[in-house]
Amino acid sequence: DLNYPVICKPDRGHRGNGFKIIRNRNDLLEYMKLCNRNFLIQEYIEYPLEYGVFWVKIPSESKGRITSITRKILPFLKGDGKSSLSELILSDKRAKYMASAYFEKNKNHLDTIIAAETNFRICSAGNHCQGAIFEDGSKDIEGRTFKRLEEIFSSVKGYDFGRMDIKFKDKDALSNGKNFKILEVNGSEAESTHIYDRK
Repeated sequence: DLNYPVICKPDRGHRGNGFKIIRNRNDLLEYMKLCNRNFLIQEYIEYPLEYGVFWVKIPSESKGRITSITRKILPFLKGDGKSSLSELILSDKRAKYMASAYFEKNKNHLDTIIAAETNFRICSAGNHCQGAIFEDGSKDIEGRTFKRLEEIFSSVKGYDFGRMDIKFKDKDALSNGKNFKILEVNGSEAESTHIYDRK
């Protein structure tokens, strides 16, 4: 009864190793054959904005703080109506340096001619290994959203340091305290970690 698409990835992964978007039951069965270890199934969240937010709390102190915010960019290329996807990757001043990763992720579309002015996303996961771009986003999240994230971090007992990966529906969600979802919690041991859906 899964609501496809979903995300599958190893329970103990690193740098996007084993990450895959599963679009139907057959994809899931194939993943189960290939993955020789425990894996997680997560909701596939289509919100376009993704950030990594790092938290630190000194155990002897009552309050922690957000120490860094990283903006994760999932790159796309704009078609010209003449070039194949592989040609667009190799001619892009930044994408060409990650060509091997982008070729692997888009192997079924490399010969496809991308229509003029059409944006084709070449990366679907927010990590370096999959081709995402990381930038300083310390000034992006503010207001009610920043305060709400502090409350969420503080509410997880025993969570003294770590990173939460969060997706936001739009730019308004970066400040209005609504329309964001926590994808993953990494870091110190905690009594409770779960996907948080702020509507």
